[in-house]
Amino acid sequence: MGKPPEVQGSEEGAEARGVVPASDADRLRRVFLAVLALGGVVLVGTMLRPFLPAILTSLVVVALAWPAYHPFREWVRRPALAAIVGTAVLFLMVLLPVLGISLILFHQARIGIDLVAAAASQALEPGGRAYLWIDYLAHRIGMDPAEVTANLTDQAREVAGTLATRTLGLFSGLGGWFLQTLTALFTIYYLLRDGDALAEKFKDAIPMERTLTERLMSRAAEVSFAAVFGSLLVAVVQGILGGVAFWALGLPAPALWGLIMGLLSLLPVIGPFLVWMPASIILLVAGSPWKALALLVLGLAVISSVDNVLRAVFVGNRAQLHPLVVFFSVLGGLVVFGGVGIFVGPVLFVTALTLMEMARLTLDPPDGESPGTAILP
Repeated sequence: MGKPPEVQGSEEGAEARGVVPASDADRLRRVFLAVLALGGVVLVGTMLRPFLPAILTSLVVVALAWPAYHPFREWVRRPALAAIVGTAVLFLMVLLPVLGISLILFHQARIGIDLVAAAASQALEPGGRAYLWIDYLAHRIGMDPAEVTANLTDQAREVAGTLATRTLGLFSGLGGWFLQTLTALFTIYYLLRDGDALAEKFKDAIPMERTLTERLMSRAAEVSFAAVFGSLLVAVVQGILGGVAFWALGLPAPALWGLIMGLLSLLPVIGPFLVWMPASIILLVAGSPWKALALLVLGLAVISSVDNVLRAVFVGNRAQLHPLVVFFSVLGGLVVFGGVGIFVGPVLFVTALTLMEMARLTLDPPDGESPGTAILP
C-alpha cells in the first residue's frame, strides 16, 4: 500500500530542499554514534596499551583467586578491608616470589655463564679434549688447528659476553617492572573490591543474551584455570626431571638449570630443549661423549616427552584445545603480551573461537534449537 500523496509529496519536497528524511537521519545518528564509540575504544586502548601486561596479569590472578577470596569477603563484610588483605596475600604469594626468583636467576646466571666460558676455554687449550678433536679434523680438511682453535675461543668469549650483556639488560628495566607491579597491585585491589559490580556492568554492556555472556565468562575462567595450573604443573615436573638429570650426570648447578628448564617449559615443546641441547653439545665439545649422549637421550625420551603428555592432559583436554592450538596460542600470547601471554593466549584464543561459533549459530541456528543451546560446552 503506497504512501498518501500529501506525505509522499512532503518527502519529495524535503529531499528537493536538501532536508534528510527522519529515517535517514536516525541512521546517520546511529552511524555517527557508532564511529564515536569505536574511536573512543581505540583511544582508550591506545592509552592502556603500555599497562596491558599488568592489567591482564591482574585479571588472571583475580579470576583464579576469586573462588577462595569471595567467601572471605562475605565473612569480613567490609569489601575495602577484604580487598586490602587479599591484595597483600596475592602480592606475597605471587609477585614477591617472582621477583625473588628473578634476582636468584640473575645471580646464578652470571655464575653459570662464567663457568661455561671457562670450561670452553679450558677444553680448547692445547692438550684439552676438544683441542684433540679439532686438531684431528683440521688436519683432515687441510686447515691450521691453531687458527681454528683461536677462532672458536674468540667465538666462545663473544657468546659469553653477549649472554652477560643480555642478562644485565633484562634487569636494566627494573623501573618499568616496578611501575607494572604497582599498576597490577592497584588493579588487583579494585577488582577484588568491586569485582561483582564490574562483572555485572560488563555483562550489561555486551549486546548478547545474558545466559550466553555468563557461559562465555565461565568458559574463559575454566580455560584460565586449565592454562595456569596445567602449565605450572608441567613446569614443576619438567624442572625436577631436568635438575635430576643434570645432577646425575655431574653437571654444575643442577638446581639452577632445573629451575631455568621449569620456567622455559612454559613454552610448549621447545622450552627445556633450549637448555639440555646446548648442554649436550658442550659436554661433547668438552670431551664427554657418553654424558652428552645420555643427556640427549634423557632430554628427548623423558624431559621433553613429559611436556607432550602432561600438557595434553591438563591443558589441552580440560580447555578442549588441540595441542597445536595450545602451542600457537601460547607463543602468540608471549610475543604480543609478554610473559603473561603464556596464560592469556589460550584464553583469548578460546574466547575468539567461542564468539565465532556464537555468531554462526545466531545467524543460522539449528532446527528446533535456540542460538545459545549448543554454543558452549
